[in-house]
Formats: sequence, structure tokens, C-alpha cells
Amino acid sequence: RVGGVGFKQFASSDGVGRRGLAAAKPLLEGAVAVAVPPHLCISIDGAVRDPRIGKAVLEATCSEAVDEFTALTVFLLYEARNASSFFRGEGGGIARAPVHKKKNRSPLQAQQRERDLDHYQRL
Repeated sequence: RVGGVGFKQFASSDGVGRRGLAAAKPLLEGAVAVAVPPHLCISIDGAVRDPRIGKAVLEATCSEAVDEFTALTVFLLYEARNASSFFRGEGGGIARAPVHKKKNRSPLQAQQRERDLDHYQRL
């Protein structure tokens, strides 16, 4: 808990709880409850500025080959697999997120997935 804001488990209509931030005490109108410095955020701007993958992200989004959400997803996956990623940090950060493997892939689907992974790792 920091500055009267802490994590809370919220109920949802689909029965799956959601974790989020909640005020632990009344906040003044206009008060900043939570602030994250831009350099600690994963964003499309950060993806474009990344020296390893930025050029590919910029070209893909400018040519409209992919939308920004897709480009950001690729960047997030790239960072999760990158052992020297800034976002891994001491505690593991994004690297601790489990990777769910889809079962029962056909051999052709598995080969295509491997080619896709190899392609994005080379970017």
C-alpha cells in the first residue's frame, strides 16, 4: 500500500476475480493516487525507441501491416523472452508470467509457430 492506494481483489460478473488498485482512504479530487514513470511503462513509444526491435515496430505500424495493439503485443512477447530485458529486473517482472501452451496442435501449426517465434527473435 502506497499513499492510501493498495491492491484489491474485485468480484466480476463472469465469476473470475480481478486484481486492481483501490483507494484505502478518501482521496482529494484531482490528487494523484498512483503515478508510474514513463520509462517503467511498456508502451508503443517505448517499443519504437527500442534499439533492437524499434525499427521493425515503426515500419509495421506506419505501413498499417499491424495495428498498435498487435505491435505492442509482439514487443511484450519479445521482452518476455529477452534475458537482458530492462523489464525483467531483479524480481523477474514480465518473465514470471506463465506461458500457456496450446495443446493438440497439428504438426503444420507447430512448425508455423516455430517459424514465427524464430522470425520475431531475430528482429
